Amino acid sequence: MSASESSQVASSVLGEVFHVAYAVDDLDAAARSLEEQGFTLDLAPYHDGEGIFGFAYFRNAGGLRIEIQNINDKPAMDAWLRGEPLQVDWFAELQ
Repeated sequence: MSASESSQVASSVLGEVFHVAYAVDDLDAAARSLEEQGFTLDLAPYHDGEGIFGFAYFRNAGGLRIEIQNINDKPAMDAWLRGEPLQVDWFAELQ
């Protein structure tokens, strides 16, 4: 996974970067790539053993947190960051 292959966004809290997000085509492949680079899974909604569903957070030993999200959900996630209701299919299935 590289910046040229994905869309990036940095989320900041109190003037510090909280995490960097990548919108990716294949969540499971991106997860494997991060794990191969020493990142560990921090948080992810799973659904019926199908692997990563919607998004996931990973963290490395230095504390860097990376989010991966399905690229198809990026417009909905951008709207949610602007304060609109989250409208993605997987979210409703997790309810």
